[in-house]
Amino acid sequence: MLRQVVLPVSEIAGMKPTHVHVLVGLLSFADRAGKCWPSLRRLAETVGMSLSRVQRAIVEMEGAGHLARRRRVGGSTVYRIAARFLSRKQDSDSRPPPPRPTKYPQPPSPASATEGEARKEGHIENKEGASVARRSAPPLAGPNPHARRQWLTKVHGFVCQHVSGPAQWDAWAIIDKARGGLLDRADQRVLDKLDLAMRAMRYRLPTY
Repeated sequence: MLRQVVLPVSEIAGMKPTHVHVLVGLLSFADRAGKCWPSLRRLAETVGMSLSRVQRAIVEMEGAGHLARRRRVGGSTVYRIAARFLSRKQDSDSRPPPPRPTKYPQPPSPASATEGEARKEGHIENKEGASVARRSAPPLAGPNPHARRQWLTKVHGFVCQHVSGPAQWDAWAIIDKARGGLLDRADQRVLDKLDLAMRAMRYRLPTY
């Protein structure tokens, strides 16, 4: 039985209509981790498209980083949908409501008001000093968001073609975390190593 699919509009805004149809079809088969293994014929019947169009769309979506696929022993293919397309509604609904305050704030006494003014003046002085320090220091270098997305798509294509086994799944997971801005230092080191390997091989993302 196919399940109901919820898609984030911000993530599919720039996608091709055929890609969106195939994505919806895959999500209807996928588990909570975004994995599924329908046959191409079953997927084509589900989305109402020809087999050749579904095959072409999957190749393009893999190159764009929307999904990853791996062939299992026996001939079936496992698809893993990028984490940014998975619904987070259930997670947000399961969060407990914030606790209600047990006490209402009392008006400050004259003494506490004086202490508050002193702390406020000290905070302003610290803020001004930090502002001067920031102006005297060199600006922090940050990547252009659009360029970083293109770079992550290129890394994803490199992983699809030149990395295999568990390391491939780990790399896909790190790339998904990078797209969501959730990287730690260890994950960034892995991406740096992949970038060095990509440069050494002079890898270029294939065009379709």
